[in-house]
Amino acid sequence: MRGIKVIRTATAAAVAVAASLAVASPASALKVKYVAEVEVANPDSATEVDAFCPSDKWSVTGGGAFSNGGYELSKILDSYPIDGADPGAKPDDGWRALIWSTSSNFLNVEAQAICAKKLKLKNKRRVITPGTSVEGPTCSKGYRPTGGGIDTAGTFAFPLNVTSSKPFDGNDENQKAESWFANAEQGMGATTATTHVICARNKDVKLDYESEAQTVSGEDQGSAGVLCDEGEQVVGVGGDVNASGAALVTMFSTDSQDSDLTPDDGASVTVDNFNPLDILPEAYAVCAKDK
Repeated sequence: MRGIKVIRTATAAAVAVAASLAVASPASALKVKYVAEVEVANPDSATEVDAFCPSDKWSVTGGGAFSNGGYELSKILDSYPIDGADPGAKPDDGWRALIWSTSSNFLNVEAQAICAKKLKLKNKRRVITPGTSVEGPTCSKGYRPTGGGIDTAGTFAFPLNVTSSKPFDGNDENQKAESWFANAEQGMGATTATTHVICARNKDVKLDYESEAQTVSGEDQGSAGVLCDEGEQVVGVGGDVNASGAALVTMFSTDSQDSDLTPDDGASVTVDNFNPLDILPEAYAVCAKDK
């Protein structure tokens, strides 16, 4: 398995965040929390896990999905924002991960919700046909994406390979992310999927989009990682396999070399490459700081 470029892997970040809820550094007025819920997945199953923000005063800005399965043993089916028990109907309260596993071991499966307290957010959805290059939902004017995801409608019997979930620039010339592109390779039993984007007002927060690619050998599992700049906190994570015949296994925020043990510094992805040739998957981090 190829090494990840960040110091701590998604596994280490998952262990740290599961132990406690972590609050952003007091140096920033932007308040962010990272909440993870862990389930033990039975062999030969699809396991769903939900992680919720602490209260209705917090809104989900992004999130991730994690499992510790080896090559061809697990993959992401769903990773997207969800609604909670509040009176509203917006998917702004938490994050859902659905992980497919054929491992003979009892894998750890996690959902991560990244939650903010200061931001005014909008949520949008778009139904797509997996396998098509259709742009996902686009933020309104004056807003930019903090995170997004995909609900493939896949099952253990009919799984899809999630190939992309990332911030995306449209056809304009400003070279700034305005939407969230998510896709999956078409599988039996699923004719549509739902893509999600979460958008923040430009005047509330300064967003930065970082990505980094890493070579993954043919017929192997490997990882890529990326870090935010100093003074920024990650508010959304994404990934792209950049090839057909591959699948996202993990997307999670990560810690770096600092001492706070909080996964607020960047993002990592793990992918399975079913091709005989190398691929270059990318990890994406949506990084934020106050205006």
